[in-house]
Formats: sequence, structure tokens, C-alpha cells
Amino acid sequence: GGPVMSVASDDLAVVVGAASTGSDDVLAAAVEASLAAAPVELGAADEHHRRVRRALVDAGRFGPIPDLDYRHARVLVQLGDLEGAIERIDAAAAGFRSAGRSFDALRTGLGRIHALGDCGRHREGIETGQAALAEITRLIDTGALDPDDESVQRTRAAFDENTATALGYLGRHAEASTRLEAASEAYGRLGLDDDANRAQAILGIELMNAGRLAEADRTLLVVQSRFDARGDAFEVAKCQSRRGTIALRAGRWDDALSLLQKAATTMTRLDAGPERVRALAARAFVHLSLGLVEEAIAGYTVVAESSGTMGLDTELAHASFGLGIALGRQQRRDEGSRALGRAIALFESVGDQPMVARCLLALSDVDDDPIEHALAALDLLDPEERPADAAFAHLRVAGLGHDVESHLRAAEDLAAPLGSPHLDWRVAFALASHAHDQGRSADAFAHAQVAVDIVDGIRSSAPSELLRDSIAGDRRAPAVLLATLCEQLGDFARAAEIADQARPLHRHAPPMPRTTRPHRLDDLYTDLLRLPAMATEQVREEIRGLEQRDASATDVGTGSDQTVVVFQRSLEGFVGLLRRAGTWSRFALTATDGDVDRAVGDLAAHWRRMVVPGLADRHGDELQLLSVEAIRQVEKLLWAPIADRLAQAEPVVVVADGILAGVPFHAFAANRDRVLSVAPSVGLADSLAHRRPASGVVVFGVPDMQAPAVGEEARRVAAVHDGAVLRIGNDASHEALVAALPSAGIVHLAAHGLHRPDNPRYSAIRLGDLWLTATRAEALRLDGQIVILSACDVGIDAVAHEASPIGGLPRAFLAAGASAVIAAAWPVDDQITLEFMVHLHEALRAGESSAEAVRRARSMVALRHPHPFHWAAFHHVGAGQPEGA
Repeated sequence: GGPVMSVASDDLAVVVGAASTGSDDVLAAAVEASLAAAPVELGAADEHHRRVRRALVDAGRFGPIPDLDYRHARVLVQLGDLEGAIERIDAAAAGFRSAGRSFDALRTGLGRIHALGDCGRHREGIETGQAALAEITRLIDTGALDPDDESVQRTRAAFDENTATALGYLGRHAEASTRLEAASEAYGRLGLDDDANRAQAILGIELMNAGRLAEADRTLLVVQSRFDARGDAFEVAKCQSRRGTIALRAGRWDDALSLLQKAATTMTRLDAGPERVRALAARAFVHLSLGLVEEAIAGYTVVAESSGTMGLDTELAHASFGLGIALGRQQRRDEGSRALGRAIALFESVGDQPMVARCLLALSDVDDDPIEHALAALDLLDPEERPADAAFAHLRVAGLGHDVESHLRAAEDLAAPLGSPHLDWRVAFALASHAHDQGRSADAFAHAQVAVDIVDGIRSSAPSELLRDSIAGDRRAPAVLLATLCEQLGDFARAAEIADQARPLHRHAPPMPRTTRPHRLDDLYTDLLRLPAMATEQVREEIRGLEQRDASATDVGTGSDQTVVVFQRSLEGFVGLLRRAGTWSRFALTATDGDVDRAVGDLAAHWRRMVVPGLADRHGDELQLLSVEAIRQVEKLLWAPIADRLAQAEPVVVVADGILAGVPFHAFAANRDRVLSVAPSVGLADSLAHRRPASGVVVFGVPDMQAPAVGEEARRVAAVHDGAVLRIGNDASHEALVAALPSAGIVHLAAHGLHRPDNPRYSAIRLGDLWLTATRAEALRLDGQIVILSACDVGIDAVAHEASPIGGLPRAFLAAGASAVIAAAWPVDDQITLEFMVHLHEALRAGESSAEAVRRARSMVALRHPHPFHWAAFHHVGAGQPEGA
């Protein structure tokens, strides 16, 4: 809705009077004046056009009617009367032809393509554009049109541009890009800079949709610089928004969020409502793609509210679609269904059947009758116009168990000519899963191998580590199936290799040649134990036997002398594995899942009580006794079954699963004098045992309102070492950190921290100029450094009672090459943290290993602050003791 430039009420009498005089000149002037008059509402404009047309017909003056009809069509488009608009455009064309104005008749095709596009009739729009371009060529060849005439050249370029828009909607992005390049060149030759820039901007989007991301970004960057030179902030922001979408497609999440935030900020300042809404919607989609569901829900909610207020039905539909998916991922099924239902109604109102189909597929994930929605989506999709969407719909229907073979064949046939790796691997995996269910192991193996190979190809060609990690879950599904098939065929070595490669941190361990037997079969056990096929006692016995034979071989894997304890949740409860002197054994855990969950939950509740303001001051002694008892209960369930197998001070590495990842095993009574470390996997712990730090020390401190004492801590820590590099505040920049790393053996970062359990890749610690996210940390080039994170929240989550393995920053620094990461699992008082860090660095300066230094510092803090909350927070993530120590 809203006003348009059309016929004003006061001009109607002039027009009708002119019609009655029979004066063509007066009539033409009056109509022209009325068409450029003051704004009126759309409904009034529509009525004025109709009355003027009737007056012209009654006066027998038909000459101006085609122009009036064409302008009237624009009003009808805005009113949503698209069929009426097309009728008016066709009438205008017929009138122009009757008047001998063939070129004007031809040009009405531009408006017709727009109106057909709004109707969703893009194929007809393409036919209209192609027919018009062919007619222009014919008229030039017959001499009826001058090819050098600027209006002819401009019209031809406009048809190329408009036809390209319709081609792009139908997925014919290569053809669209070719036409847009031609249109942009033609506009440029004519000196029509605005038109050329518009075509270039659309070209950027089509290049992106064609998968030519680098070209798309370069194209839009050129256009953006042109608008920037002209001071056109609005168009600059539009380019930034589009480039943000390209960055999203390329996996450059940081760039995507930055560009979209800039665009949204500019659009807000300029009060450019619709474009701001689109930028915010794109940013919400980035969050959804990253798994930042809360941010996505918040973003889509804002977009939906703004779209509804401004009457932007298309934007509201897309926001409702995204919101429905995000709510579904939080298992808020009713809310998700309502949002998707609203999206479906809005997309149906504008005739966007493909988006209705996508909404129905999303609805099949959250509604109680998924197969009905999936089949309805399939019925709406034309496989010729939307082959990829149709293929995904067939896969969804097959995945729901409905006529599986025919739908898989249909998906395979549709996917074959498209050459889309992201679709191809899903088809291969679906075929593998179906063959496996039918007992056709050979077929299942072949398809699963194809799926794994395709996903590996996608990951290896991805432009960023974050994008590679973003599809790690996708790769894991076919990889686990392939490993299971290898196990069923008796090829345990191959199964172990596949499982080992699927673990993200093992890319930093030495590669395992296929000709030798894998050494980390414990990881096969822990990775694949969840699968029903791996849950039988027979399989466990075979794996343990293979592990023991490997362990007794002369080429036992690196770091195998470390004593390792593995806790892993299986289908039957928690399982315990012990490795001593290279030999694996199993120890019985009689506790049920419920026992362990309750005990760990009670312990987490005690930690939460300690951060309640004033509670510890009033009831400190009582809380200490309760916490010690809670720790004792966890120890009784998990450690008592193994305690008599370990020497009193024997160093141990603990690999724990799920909610056990943040348990302070070092706080158990049996471990108070033990050097104890934790690690995400056994293979990683073995690899870390061989990393050697250099001798230098780097200390960064970034105080802020949430961490005001870190400046003093950084100075006190640096004073412990001779020649330590100290950077405070803005000087503690990312560039300074990168420059200092080559000569550093110890890296101490004291700042405010942020852990993201919903997406650990965006966990971060504050530097002087930016947030050092886990993504950026993993990109650092470390060579055995000990990294000390003095921040309240870095990714060893022992406060929240939920499955949260060691992730975020500790995992990222280990992946970057650190030998160990020392960090707190929950917020600790600033003064106590300072005491711990000084004791830690004094032990490191004295030459103790990082694991022993952490044990000693904990002991020193416990003398003054005996509550486990204060001294047990600090974990050593890495190997137990360096080799030879």
C-alpha cells in the first residue's frame, strides 16, 4: 500500500472537459498533466485511471489510451491485481500496434515480464523477453529500427536485464549472468551509469547463485566502490548486504556478519525500512546457518515485526519461514508449526509455490504428520523448473519410509544432471542407508564410500576452516555408516581409520598409513559404541582383543606409555576403559545413567550456589561440607571401581564423555596428590605428549568492566619471569599476539571470556582490538606452547548440567598446535585467580611440567581457600606428563 504518482481529483474535470472539446492537443496535455499530478492512495488512483479511460472512450479519443493503460497497470501491480495489470499491458500493446507504434508496443513487454514475475509465471516472462529481443533483431534486420539509436540499444539492454531476472528465478543462473553482462556493457556504452550499476549488482547475485562466489564478490565490490565515490550510502549498504550473503555462501561467517551489520546500521540511519529488514533477515540466516539458534530467533522475530508493520508480506513470509526452522531446532514444535503455517499462507497469497513447498518440508520436521506435508511439498514442485528442490523433497519422503525405492530413484535421476555435490552426497547416503537396511552390504558400502568421498571433496575445497567444520556433522553420518559396514565385514583396521579421521582434532596427529594397523582403536570404540551394530558383547571382545594385540606389537602408537582412563556413555550406561603400559582393559561401572546424571547434577548445583551473591559469605562452611560430599558421591560412582588399579601418585589422563567432560576428577580424594589432565580424545593426548614448548613468556591483559583486575594479574604474572613480553589493553592486539608467538613457550591471556555452548566455534576471549574466537585461535600457528586462559568462561562447562564436551577455546588452541591449555571450568573470584596464576607461573619457572604446575598451584590455593569451588576450577587440558619427564 501507499501513495503513488497518479491522477489527482482536481485534474479529472480538466481531463473530461478536454475530452469533450475534441481538441487532441488539449486532451494530450491534460492527460500528461494528470499522470504527473499529486500523490493519491492506490485505490483512488485505480478509480481515476478507470474514469479517465471511460471519458476518453466516450469522447472517441483513443490515441492516449495505450499510454494510460500502461501506467494504470503499474498501479494494479501495486494493488496486487496482477492479472488485471497483465490485461492492461496487453491492451496497451494492442493499442500501440493499432496506432502504428510498433516499437512502443514491443516495449510494453518490459512491464509484462515484471507483472508475470510477481505472479510467479517466470517461464512466460522468459518467453516474453525472448520474443521481444527476437523482434528487435528482426526490425533492425529489416531496417525498421536503427541499431545505433540509443533508445533501441537501451530497450534491448532492458529486455536482457528483465529476462535475466526471470531466468535466475528458475535457476538458470548461467544464462542470466550472460544476459546481465550484455546489459551492463550496453548501459555502460550509453553512459547510463545508474542502469549499468543496477545490472552489475543483479549480476553479482546471479554469479553467486551460479556458484561463482569470487567473481560475484568482485563484481559487487566494484559496484559498491562506484556508489561510495558518489556518496550514495543507500546503494553502498545494499551492496554490503548482498556481499554479506555471498560471504555466507563462501563460509566466511565473520565477514558475512560484519557486512550485514554495516548494511543494517546504514539502513537504520537512512530510515530505509525494507532494505534494513532484508539485511537483518540475511544476518538472522547467518546465525541459523552457524547454529546460533537464539540469535536467529531474536533476529527473525525483529524482521517479522518490522515486516508486518511496514506491510512487507514477502519479507514477513521469509522471516516466518526462518523463525519456524529455528524454533523447530529448539524443539518448540507448536511455535515452529505456527510460524511455518503463517509463512505458507503468505507465500500462497503471492503464488510462490516453491517456497510453499520448502515451508511444507520444514513443517514435516516439526509436525505430527510429516509424510502428509512432505508429499504435499512434492506435489507443488515442478521437477523441470525446480529439480534440486524436487530431489530434496523425494529424499525427505523416502527418509520417512514412504515408497522408498521409487522416491530414491527419482531423487537420483533429478540430481544426476545437476552436478551439485551437496545434493549428490545426500543421495548417495540415502541409497547407502536403504541398502544397509535391506542387508545389501556391498551396495551399501559402495554408496557410503561415494558419500564420504564427495563430502571430503567439499571440505577440502572449502575456503575456510569454519566452513569445513560446519559440515563435520554431515560427514560424520556417512562416515559412521561406512565404518559400521567395515566392522560387519571384519575389516576393523579400516573401520578404525574411518572413525579416527572423523574426529576433528585428529587431523593434528601423525597420519596413519593404510598399510599399517591403526593404533588408536580406543577411539573406534568410543566413537562407534553408540551404534546398535557395535553394542554387542561379541564386538566389544573383538575390539579389545585387537587393541591388546596392537598394544603388544613393537610399533605401538606414540604416547602409549601414558595411563589413560576413558569414560564413555554406551547404550547400556557408562563404560570404563583403562590403558596402562600400552595395554587396554575394561573396568565395570555398576552405576546407572540415572545415578551418574543425578550425582553430576548435584555437583553442578553446588557450584551454582557459590555464585549466588552473599550466600557463600553466610553459609560458607556448610556449603563446603555439602560440596565435598557431592564430589565424594561422584568419585564413588566413577573412580572407586578403578582406584585400586592405580598407584597413588601415578599421572593419569582422563577422556570423559558428555556431562562428565567438566567433572573435576582432580578433586577426588584419591587424586589429590596425582598429576591429572583431561583431553578430548586418547589419540590427541598421545599426540600432545610429544609437543615441546619454547622458553619465552608472553602475557596479555585486557581489563574491562567485566574483568577489571586482569591488568594487575598480567603485571604480577609477567614479573615472575625474566624477559616476559607484557601487553596491556589496546597493546594486547591480535597482531601483537601473532608476532609474539614464534618466541613464546608460555602464552598467558587474561581477559573477559565468552563460551558459546550452542556454537563453540564462536567462544572467544577479549583482546585489545577484537574478540579472539575459537575460529581465529585455531588459525594461529602454535608449536607446542602452553596456553593459559585466565577468563571466567572458556569452554570446560562444569556448571551447566548438560552434555558439553571440552570445546570452544581449549579445543581450538590444541588444534592450533598448543601442547596444553590451562583454564577454569567456572567463574572464580578475581583475587583467588590471581593467587592461582602466580603459584602456577612460579612452578613453571622452576621447570615443572604444565600438568605438575597446575597440581601444585591448586594445592597452594586450597591451603587458604579450602572450598573445592575455589581451587578445583582449574583444569589442565592436554597430556599427563611430557614424554621423558
